[in-house]
Amino acid sequence: MSHPYAARIDLTFPDNELAEKAIQVLQVDKEPGDRVVKAFSIVQEESVAVLRVELKATEAKMLRVAVSSFYDFVQVVLKTMQEFDPAS
Repeated sequence: MSHPYAARIDLTFPDNELAEKAIQVLQVDKEPGDRVVKAFSIVQEESVAVLRVELKATEAKMLRVAVSSFYDFVQVVLKTMQEFDPAS
């Protein structure tokens, strides 16, 4: 199945450990069906870790919904990390 619509989201974290934790949580939510696929990676840039997410979809509408849902999940993950940050 072809996935002609794509989006890339980069999220910056202060270190690899937090980026890895975010990936572990975000990967749990699989997209229903095969109309949207997600790929996660971590890219080291200078002194930060960038969690890179690539979403591909068969339709523009499906990509929009997937990106919107992903940001909702990211918001929950980041709020949880802030709430339980041992440095706070």
